[in-house]
Amino acid sequence: MFHNLACLAQRYGDSEGALAHIRAAAGYGYENLQALRDDETFATLRHDPRFAEALVPSGELALAELEQRLIIHGRERVVMRPVLGMVFYCRGALPEIGPRIASAVERYLALLPAGTLTHAKKGNWRALNKATLTKDKNFLRKPPADAAYFTLSLRAGDGDAADHAIEVEVWPGAATRVACTFPRTLPADDAVRYFAELADILQFASGMAGHTVAERDSCNVYEGVHWDSAPLYARYLGFAPRYGGHALAKDDAAVAHWLTFLAHPLVAILGGEAALAHAIGSAQLQRLAAGVCIRASAAAPIGLLTHPRDIGALPDVARALRALRPSGDAESGQHARWDAVPATPWANDM
Repeated sequence: MFHNLACLAQRYGDSEGALAHIRAAAGYGYENLQALRDDETFATLRHDPRFAEALVPSGELALAELEQRLIIHGRERVVMRPVLGMVFYCRGALPEIGPRIASAVERYLALLPAGTLTHAKKGNWRALNKATLTKDKNFLRKPPADAAYFTLSLRAGDGDAADHAIEVEVWPGAATRVACTFPRTLPADDAVRYFAELADILQFASGMAGHTVAERDSCNVYEGVHWDSAPLYARYLGFAPRYGGHALAKDDAAVAHWLTFLAHPLVAILGGEAALAHAIGSAQLQRLAAGVCIRASAAAPIGLLTHPRDIGALPDVARALRALRPSGDAESGQHARWDAVPATPWANDM
């Protein structure tokens, strides 16, 4: 995309614009910088020393630039937005875990300004009223004896990718998933505290938290537009999907992320707390009621694949979790993508 934009700008005589797009191509991990260097569109620009400088990846990324907007029915909509996301996996039947989920939802809502979230009703996102929320929480706290399923989806706004959202999926025979998001600008220590509070409430099997992408609600299906977040996850090591079982390894273990949560049984598989603390390098290990939280770096990393200088101890954490990876699984690449990446200083909040 940036290569094409740079060509367009140069053809219209906008050298400054072309240089800006070339910097963006390098900064966002464009895989074919050599083609950009050799492109005859920039023959006259090559004499400008800024051209060579622009082709050097700086590693400095503005997360706001990863936000994607599309025009849908004549209105600009946010379809992708970088956020801080958390997902916890829990085991147990609905009567057992339902009360804990209700308390976690309650705690999450208490962290937000009143009236932030909406819920889907008859195809539209409407203000969340107290009666609807009370009904859901009462169901979770005292589900019918034969209840096995439960889903909940709340988000800010009217369906656009938003900073705040919470989703719950309870299915028989599968790990229950509880996922929520906060703005990417939330101070790192506050984020760690909030996620740890929710972890203690949920009594997790495993979990992870860090940068992820919030997406507009299903508009690629029913509004005739399309976007794809997959390339972003492939390009940024500090981003991980927060939805779906593809983030789950064996033994209910989540993928290594900025924050990785492991219940006591998983810690035991890895040789115990002392062995794990030694294996994760400079990462910090915090004890929780249900297990541990591993913090890979001071701030949530972005981890540009071509220049991952802010990745902290995340590669060490990923390698320490090798025993929990699936074997022969098509999704195992999500777990192994840090293997060849060296760790960087834990204090990455420059």
